[in-house]
This record gives sequence, C-alpha cells and structure tokens, in this order.
Amino acid sequence: MRMNPYVAGNPVGGSPAFIGRADVLREVLRVLRRSQDNAVVLYGQRRVGKTSILQHLAAWLSRRGPYRLVYFDLQDKAAWPLGRVLWKVAREVAHSLGRPEPDLGPDPESGFRREWLPGVLDDLPEGCSLVLLFDEFDVLTDPQAEQAAAAFFPYLRGLLASDPRRLQFIFVIGRNVDDLDNIALSLFKGTPYHRVSLLNREDIADLVRLSDANDTLHWSDDAVERVWCLTHGHPFLTQQLCSHVWEQSYDGEPDQPPTVNPDDVDATIPDALEASRNTLEWLWDGLPPAERVVASALAEAGPGPITREALERLLHESGVRVVIRELQNAPQLLQDWDLIEPADGGYRFRVELLRRWIAEHKPLRRVQEELDHIEPVAENLYQAALGLYQGGQLDQAVALLRQAIALNPNHVRANQLLADILLAQEQAGEARQLLERLYEYQPAVALPRLMQVLLHQAQTAESDDEKLTSYERALELDPTQAEATVGWQRIWTQRGDAALASDDLEAALGAYQKAGFIEKVDEVEQEMRRRYLAASEARAHAHKLREEWSEAAAVYEQLLALVPDDESRVAVQAELEQCQEEADLARLFDGGVAALEHGNRRRAQRALAEVVYRRPDYQRNKQLAAFVLLTRAISSRPVAVSWRRYRQLIPRAALISVILALLVLMGAGWAANSYYFQPREVARRARVTAQVAVVVTAIRQTVAAQDANATAALADRDATASARNIAVAGTATADAVALAGSATSDAAALAGTATIEAEILRCRDIGLYGMVVVPEPTLFPPPGTVHVAGDSLPGVRATWVVTNTSECVWQGLELYPLVGGEAVAPVLRREGEQVLQVEPGERVDVALAFSPWTARDLDMEWVVSVNGLSLFDQPHLRLTVARWMTVVTPTPTPTPTSTPRGTLEMSALTGTPERPAFTATPELPPLIESPSPTPLPADTPEPQTG
Repeated sequence: MRMNPYVAGNPVGGSPAFIGRADVLREVLRVLRRSQDNAVVLYGQRRVGKTSILQHLAAWLSRRGPYRLVYFDLQDKAAWPLGRVLWKVAREVAHSLGRPEPDLGPDPESGFRREWLPGVLDDLPEGCSLVLLFDEFDVLTDPQAEQAAAAFFPYLRGLLASDPRRLQFIFVIGRNVDDLDNIALSLFKGTPYHRVSLLNREDIADLVRLSDANDTLHWSDDAVERVWCLTHGHPFLTQQLCSHVWEQSYDGEPDQPPTVNPDDVDATIPDALEASRNTLEWLWDGLPPAERVVASALAEAGPGPITREALERLLHESGVRVVIRELQNAPQLLQDWDLIEPADGGYRFRVELLRRWIAEHKPLRRVQEELDHIEPVAENLYQAALGLYQGGQLDQAVALLRQAIALNPNHVRANQLLADILLAQEQAGEARQLLERLYEYQPAVALPRLMQVLLHQAQTAESDDEKLTSYERALELDPTQAEATVGWQRIWTQRGDAALASDDLEAALGAYQKAGFIEKVDEVEQEMRRRYLAASEARAHAHKLREEWSEAAAVYEQLLALVPDDESRVAVQAELEQCQEEADLARLFDGGVAALEHGNRRRAQRALAEVVYRRPDYQRNKQLAAFVLLTRAISSRPVAVSWRRYRQLIPRAALISVILALLVLMGAGWAANSYYFQPREVARRARVTAQVAVVVTAIRQTVAAQDANATAALADRDATASARNIAVAGTATADAVALAGSATSDAAALAGTATIEAEILRCRDIGLYGMVVVPEPTLFPPPGTVHVAGDSLPGVRATWVVTNTSECVWQGLELYPLVGGEAVAPVLRREGEQVLQVEPGERVDVALAFSPWTARDLDMEWVVSVNGLSLFDQPHLRLTVARWMTVVTPTPTPTPTSTPRGTLEMSALTGTPERPAFTATPELPPLIESPSPTPLPADTPEPQTG
C-alpha cells in the first residue's frame, strides 16, 4: 500500500522525514561537551522545526555520548503553579529513566531540588549527564503567566548552578532572545544561543524527493525548483505543499507512480494554504503589533522588493500618518525572524506562500487596529483618559488624550474620543481637523462625527460661500445626505435666479447645473442657443456680403448641427450648399486667372470652362468668367452680341449712312469704304461685321434716294435764278429723274431685304438658342475594331443626334475643342441626306470623321457654335472611347513552292510544320499626339447603325 511520506503539522524528529539541521546538531553537541556551559538556547519563528530538532536530539545525542535526554513541553503550562510543573518534570524524567513514580513530599519545590533530583543524578552511570529539553519555554514570559514565571525562573536559575557537570539544559523559544523580559534575560545571562532558520536549497530538494525514496511519486527538477520558489526553505509549508501534491496526484488512483510538474504544484496552492490556516494564524499572533502592520504592507506590495521610502509611503497611504520608531524598527525584526530579506536596496518576503496568505487574509486595512497597541505608553494614557471621560472630567481627559496622540498619532480610539469631547465643548473647527485626519485611515469610524460637524458649520456659517464649502465636503463624503443636498440646491438656485435676472446666462447656467435644476438648465440652454444661432446667422450673412464664401460655409456647417427643427435645417442646408458652390466657383475662377498670369493657358482653360459650364453668367471682381475665357484663355476673336446691343448701334449706322449720302451729292467724289466696328464683347466669328455692313449699305441706298429727290427739287428752283446754270440744271434734273427711278426700284428690293436683315439681327441674341444632344454618340466602326492597313474602310466617324430647340435657323455649325485648338466643321444629315441648315424643332445627325491611325483612346469635348455664336451654356459634344481602332500592318509571307496556299510544309525529319520566313514589317505611320477629327466628305455614305 502506497503511503504519503510527508508529515505536515506534527514533529518529525527521529523519522525519515527529518531532513538537514546538521549545523544545529553540531552546535548543540559542541556546547554540551564544554565544561563551562551546561545550557543552550535555540530560538526561531514558529513552525520552523524547533520541536522536531528537540525530538531528534533525544535520539541523536544518546548515540553521540553519555547523555540521558528528557523532553518536556511547556505549552499550555504557563498558568500552572510551580509545584505542579516540577511534579510533571519529575514524572517525565522518571518515565524516561525507568524509575518509579516520583514522591516530592508536601513541599514539591524543596523535595525536587534537595532530595529527588540529586538522587536521580547519583544513580546515573559515571560520566553520564541528564539533559532536560524544554520546548516552548517562552510561554512563561507571557504577561498572563507572570506569577508562574516569577517563581519558576529563580527556581530554574538555582537548578542551572546546582550541578553543571551532570545536569544540562536545552531551551527552545519562539522569539528572539532580546525580546524576552528582564527576568527571562537574567536567566539566560551568559548562556549561548543558536538561531533555527529555514532549510537551504539542498535540504529542500531532499525533503521534496521523499516520495522518490519510497517510489510513490516522482518529481521533475522544475517541480522541485517551483517548490523552492514558493516556500524558500520553510519546512512546515514545504511538507504541507508536498503532501497536497501527493494526495492530488493519487486522486485518480494511477497504476504507476506519477511525475509532478510545476503546474501540478501551482494547482495545490489554495488547498495547502487553507489547510495551513490555523498554523499561520498562530504564527501571525506571535508577531508584535508594529511587525503585523509592516508585514501587511509588504505583502500587499507584491513579490518584488520595496524600498524603505516606498514602504513608508505605502503606510501613509494606508492611514499611518506618522511612522514612529516601532514601525521603523519592524523590518529588522521581520528580517531576524526570516519573514523578509534584503533585496535591491529594500525588502521582500522570503516565503512567497506566507506573503500570499497575509495579503489575502491580513490586508493592511484590517490590521489598522493594531496601530493602537504599537506604543504601550500611549495605550495606557488612552485607558486613563477614557476613565476620566466616563467620570465627566473632560478637561483632564483631553490633556491625556493629547499626550497619547503625541506618542502615537495613529491611535484610532484616542483620536475618536478626543473628537467626541471637542464636539461636546463646541470646538467644531478643531474637531473637524481631527476627524478629517481620522477619516483618512478610519473612514467608517470618523464619518458620523465628521458629518455632524460639517452640517453644524454650514448652519452657523455667515456667508453662502462658507455654507457651500461645508455642504460640498459633506456631499463628497455621502452624496445621499439629505440636509446637505437641500442646502446646496437652495443656495445655487438662488444664485442662478439672480444671474438670470441680470441677463448673465453663463453664470445662470452654471448655477442651475450645480443645483441640479434640470428645467432651468433647459430653459437657459435654449435661450443661449437661440442667441447663438442669431449671431451666427448674422456673421454668415456678413461673410456673404464680403464674398467670403468659405468662411460663410464654415458658419453654416456649425449652424446645421445646432438648428432645432427640420424646416430650419433645410434652410441652413440650402445656404450651406450655395456658399459651398460659390466658394468652389471662386476657387476655380481664381485658379484660372492665376494660371493665366503664369502663362498656363491649358490649366486656365479647364478651370474657366468648368466655371462657365456650371454658371454661364458667373462673374467675380467685376469680371465675367465667359469673357475672360474667350478673350484671354482661348483667343481674341470677336464674339456675338445680343440683339439689344445691335438696336443701339443701328441709329449710329443710319447717321453715318446719311453723312455718306450728303458727301456723295455734294460731289466729294469719294465713297466711304466699309466701316467696321468691333463691340467690347469678343465673339467667335467675324461674320457679324459683314452682316452689319450689308445693313449699313441698304440704309445708305435708302437715304441716297431720298436726298436725290430733294436735290432735284432744289436744282429746279435755282434754275430760274441763273441762266448760266441752265445746262447744269438740265443735267441735274435728268440725273434726279434717273436716280428717282433707281431709288424706286431699290426701295422695292429693300422692303424684302429689310425683313431678312431684321431676322438676322434678331438671331444675334444668344439667349434665343438651345439644343438637345443625345449624350452617347454612335461609333462606326464599333470600339475594338481591328483594321488591316491597306484594306478598304468606308470611314471612321462618331455621330451625335442633335435637336434644334432654338427660335432661329441654324445656317452653319462648327465645333470648338474645349481645351483649345482649331475648329472643325461636321457633316449634318437628316434622314441620310446632307443638309446645310437646320430649322427650329428639326433633329439632325452631326458626324465627325477620324483617321484610323488616331482613333484609339479618345477623351474629347467640343463646344457647339451656331451662326457664329458659341453656345457654352448648352450641352457639349463629348467622346470618350478606349481602344476604338487598332491598325495592324500585315507582313508579306513568301509563297511556298511545293505547298499549296493555306498549308504549312512539314519537316521531313521531325514531322513538324516549318515556320514561314517573315520579312521586316514596314514602319507604322507616326502617331498624332492630339487626334483631331476630320470633316466627312459630302459623298461619304452614312454607316448603318442599329
């Protein structure tokens, strides 16, 4: 049957589970062999293995010399009277030596020392000594065992000196020798002592591998190392942890001995700590108050090292306002007890398992009550002050309490009692200061009294600011405190009403928010929003007046997120879109003008053409975008002007015609050549000038006929005045008759001509023109066509369907590239027949021809010009096509001599077809960088389209 070799909680002296301690055994044997020493003290922390050492010494020393060892445990015997303790010791000695029951007589103290013990020593063999092993000897130093200790220590001191050669002692205590009281120290004066510490790494490895010795459980090296990291040589915790690992490994009843890995060790930590709780509580109770506080602080700091400065800071954050001497000395005592060790200029826990248990079960917030017991004098002063307080002597109690707090500022009960007395004496200010300090580390104790002081101060304060300060602090401590809440809201509501009455909306809003007055907050926010919206709209309008469109758009964007209703949002959205449109057009216009100034005409054309396309009448800085585009970006050719302008010019032309006619009749002998005028607006075609000249000539002829009649009449009246002019008058009369006849015939012709010219002049108004264009042209041949050079090709053309929606006849149609270049004249067809003009309402096909070599990847746009007027604001003709035509040049293939055409000659050896020999491919025609369409000839057939 497999047995668990680990023993947790019981002494293991004299068993295979006792490992190590060779240094302690050698020191004890060395002391016992010295004639001048007959006692030795072994000390160390609880559960470190001292009892196991004593039990092991009982068997081990008997094999090393003439020693008779008797083990005696003083645990639970501190309250016994001295006689009972002596009788129990005599009984143990008799039992160990095989002697009869002791009889100490009526006086056990005298009988034990004078009769019974000397008799025992006399019966020992020659050279043999009796060694008494006293375990847990320090329990006699407990204050509750004061009577027993006062009698036992002097009695024992006499025994030590009675027979040093034959009577020897080994004492075990669970604390440092220097921590014993003066009576115990006097007993051990001059006695050597040895510290029982933790096991070393090698001893722990041997202890862990006890299961390897009985072949029940095998440990990997990593698992042994993990145990060492967790226990760091603590024998009890090592036995406890290994025992739980063994039990857990056999929960599944394995057939073969399992092997432990580090994860198995970690999995048993909670169970091992829970099973060790009573022992660890006992170990914790053995620590003085200051050491408990410091141990809790170090445990909460984690497994890493912590410096002394960081430790003091942690204590202060946990409520220790003053680190007194006891707290400063506590780390050294914990180090002497093997609980902590120096590391990296600070301290850290040696035993990780112990640190975890303290951090979980003894956090610093739970051990703050230990602060009252750190300084015993302060505790005594507090107890005296408490008695005076209960007796009604408050002033005397205050004096003692102040002394106690001066010795130990962390004394919780002293601070609490002093605050109660100050409250009773109406010293609220000092009481609040004291309670504020107490609240930092004992909030539950200080809160009720501190809240009482704060409310009292708020009620007695003279100003609202002082009241608000007290209420604010009270609500910080307890947000649900009713009286503080009501007072706080009342004051801030009054302030909000006053600010609102003075039209200080910001102050009113802040006051109502602090008061939690939701209705008033909403009311003020709505008024502030209304005023802000009005101010923003005014600011946006001002930006618009200054044509600062981007700034106006930014303001409208802010307004869009703030307007309260959908109707307002729609209006603001419309304003925003308008400003964004204006800002975009201004950016394009300014960019185009800047490009012109830098000589970049292509960039200027694109920017200004985009502006004109989006808004034909756009102007900025008193410059018409279309005018700038035509006069500066594209060309300097004259442009067509409106019919209104021509009506202003006709009277001037008539006056000029009259003057010319008078000059002819007066015999000036010269005839005015054609007078041309050029309007300020620039047009696309010079044809307007010729048409105006026709009108001028017609008016001139009319005026000339009228003047001829007048001249003839004048000559007839003057003929009688002078005979010498008879011949001239006759001649003039004949000429007048002839001219009158000519004028009559011309007037008949002019009547019809005037109607035509009037129609021509009317159609100079560009606003009368319109058209509809089918966006996608018909391409012939279709895109992707491969054309073999040399083969016939009916033509490469793009055809748009255009409808004349204007009020005038189209006499001619030209296309101007949008990005600049020469104009092209397309072919107009209606139902397959070529036409030269397009009546209003008629639909025609507009065809442009291209060269097969240039019809590849095209992306072009043309502006339509009708009757010399460039229709920028009408739809443009656009052509976007990829890989329209691919022209290939065939390579001539030599005709095989023995193989019919269309077959390949087979190789005689391989049976594979011979590859024909090719000649060099003729050079392709040069590519044209900017493909331009060519007008279709009149006899070019129209491609068949679907």
